[in-house]
Amino acid sequence: MLTHFDLHANSQCLAVRKADLQGNVCLELRTAQGEIVGEIDNAFLPNAPRWSPDGSRIAFGSNDGLLYLYRVEDATPEIIFRHKSLQAGFPEWSPGGSSLAFSAWEQASHGPPNIYLLDLRTGLTTQLTDDVNTVDRFPVWSPSGRWVAFQRQYLDEVERTPWVCVVDVESDNCRAVGCGELQRFGWSPNSSLLLVKNGQGDSTRLRAIRMEDSVVIWTHEAALIHGGAFSANGESVLRIREDDLTWVAFPAGGLNDCLPLSAPVAGYFTGPNISLGTEDAVYFLDEGLSINRWQTGGQVAIVLREEPEPKPPFLLEEYSVVSGDGLSVPVQRFIPPNAKAPAVLYVHGGPGAPINPDDATMLHLLGEGYEFVCAAYRGSAGYGPRHRGANRGEYGRADVWDVLACAQDWKERTDGSRPLILAGYSYGGFLGLLALSRAEDLLAGGIIMWPVTGLHRFPSHAHRALPEEREERYQALTERSPVERASHIRVTVQIFHGALDSAGNVEELSVIQQRIQTAGGDCTLKVFDDDTHALRRHLDEIHADILRFLGRFEQG
Repeated sequence: MLTHFDLHANSQCLAVRKADLQGNVCLELRTAQGEIVGEIDNAFLPNAPRWSPDGSRIAFGSNDGLLYLYRVEDATPEIIFRHKSLQAGFPEWSPGGSSLAFSAWEQASHGPPNIYLLDLRTGLTTQLTDDVNTVDRFPVWSPSGRWVAFQRQYLDEVERTPWVCVVDVESDNCRAVGCGELQRFGWSPNSSLLLVKNGQGDSTRLRAIRMEDSVVIWTHEAALIHGGAFSANGESVLRIREDDLTWVAFPAGGLNDCLPLSAPVAGYFTGPNISLGTEDAVYFLDEGLSINRWQTGGQVAIVLREEPEPKPPFLLEEYSVVSGDGLSVPVQRFIPPNAKAPAVLYVHGGPGAPINPDDATMLHLLGEGYEFVCAAYRGSAGYGPRHRGANRGEYGRADVWDVLACAQDWKERTDGSRPLILAGYSYGGFLGLLALSRAEDLLAGGIIMWPVTGLHRFPSHAHRALPEEREERYQALTERSPVERASHIRVTVQIFHGALDSAGNVEELSVIQQRIQTAGGDCTLKVFDDDTHALRRHLDEIHADILRFLGRFEQG
């Protein structure tokens, strides 16, 4: 599966991030003729590759918070940024190739991320933003090299459209230029304008903002705009919609050339996943998992395509259950042939993520004959904005009701004849621990993977996660704490965690383990010293352990 790519325009070389159904990720470097000239494997947990301006190097981030540099002729990547208290990511090259802008957040305090500058000549790092009340991410250099634009979300405005800000790398002067979504190719060639996207659904627009005075000097409106980009000469804007790519004359506004799309362009953090080649060729990753090239006035050509990996057979059944407060909660049930007696109540991560039918752990266990029941607890994507927003103030409370409602429904559907084992990861691991503490006789056991150990680990979600009143917030932090609730868990629990993971720490998980055991439950905690969130370096070992765990519940 192709998940992201970057193009070096002059050489037409690609850096492609791939993920397989076993949970492994890698980067492939390919020439314009398709030859693989470099590969960075799963051991580096690679993310967000970026070609240097001269095409000789790749910078990329990693799940473990390091930044790497890879030269095509080298055998292995080189660590260029490592800081004991910072988790870094999203590196972007300066136009001259001497510096990288990136975002990073404090691991110990879980403070929101800021924008930093790394000078590759000296190794010195400069912090460009420092606001404890904002989330600053996704830097984008201006072509002049003077400014770095970035996305800013105020912690007390999490329901509002984020801001686009710019910082002058010479003076450190930082200012907002307008509300909207930052685009990776949103700078005009002379750095005088910045293109942002506003709105959702049928009411969307692209706006060009003048850097001199932050005045909007151009607007283009249409339904279902996902993003945009300036052409190399600045005389047109690429409008990216759900069902077409269109070059729009700038500033006249006429539609010049249009490419209908059979599948939408895949999304990325700074707009749709596109790159611009020479002569305004547009490279884009579609949701059909191919990288395509469209030249103005010509047809689209497939540059790289991955054939889908075979999945184990299963039947998908969809229904809904009623939660404790009456909310209808969608459920997806994955039924393999000849399903074994134990089933898995799978709680996905987030908050705000969808149920993932390509989840590596679920597919592996489906292949072994284990049925999966997945609740789209409130806050999950995929079921409309109302359901997505139903978890406001309710993290760790009402979404736990949703999980338990699914467990209760299972008991009624099976007359209690088939044991249900909860498995959850990340935020789903947090919900899983809380559900196990309130499940009574609904759940036979629990598998918890790289869990978030408390809402204090979510400072950027604080205004959305907890009640508005101060006293209620403090009370909620205790009542919704897996550490505080652990003594109520009476079933067998297996926990997997990475020592480098800051979403939860080993000390808190050790307390949870001790409290479960003291209360009469059985809890095993397995910590991988060299791994971080998602435990991609050890998934095979974890899957083998899970199969042994589930085997305890098989009848006969």
